[in-house]
Amino acid sequence: MVLWYSCQLLVLWYSCQLLVLWYSCQLLVLWYSESVQTTNYLPGLSSVLDRYDALLLDQWGVLHDGVKPYPGAIDCLARLNAAGKTVVILSNSGRTGEENAQLMARMGFDRGHFSAVVSAGDDARDAVQRSDDPFYRGLGRRCLLMARERDSALVAGLGLEIVSDVEQADFLFALSLDAPRQSVSGWQAVMNRAVARGLPMVCGNPDFAQVTPGGTLLEAIRANVRR
Repeated sequence: MVLWYSCQLLVLWYSCQLLVLWYSCQLLVLWYSESVQTTNYLPGLSSVLDRYDALLLDQWGVLHDGVKPYPGAIDCLARLNAAGKTVVILSNSGRTGEENAQLMARMGFDRGHFSAVVSAGDDARDAVQRSDDPFYRGLGRRCLLMARERDSALVAGLGLEIVSDVEQADFLFALSLDAPRQSVSGWQAVMNRAVARGLPMVCGNPDFAQVTPGGTLLEAIRANVRR
């Protein structure tokens, strides 16, 4: 009889514990649902313009498609400039910020309406040139450049020796991919050998894919890293 009552008490105790746990979970879900802010979809920058002194704007897919501006983009930058806002353009491009600024100017954007174009390529080149970080100090000077043929000048002035044979390279520098003429599979043999040798890589364009003005999705240079 004592054993029977002990078992009943034990079952009751566990039932209470489960009930407390269930209510605790419910309270946690309720708290979380109330604490998470809902996404606010803006009708335009004008609705939040008074909150900010400066804006960081992407270029490809936001201001233009690589060939022509999106409707209203040029006027938007003009209005931001008239409102006294500082605008900096960001880009994943492996090319220099100056080249990207020239590209936008050819599309009709007024260079006076933005302060600068900051590119991923410039960031990577600056890191290689300064070599402040131990990773960059240990790269070496012999570089196998993974880029479009016309982009070879992007590494000029960095004090690097450009090699074409992965066996001679100290590291890989990935800046661009001329898809579809160049492809990730076309670089695969080089990548396999680089991995086997334990070579480091610097990637100056973090895009996995690129979109043509017509909407075609193509590979981009960072896809080599994922492969």
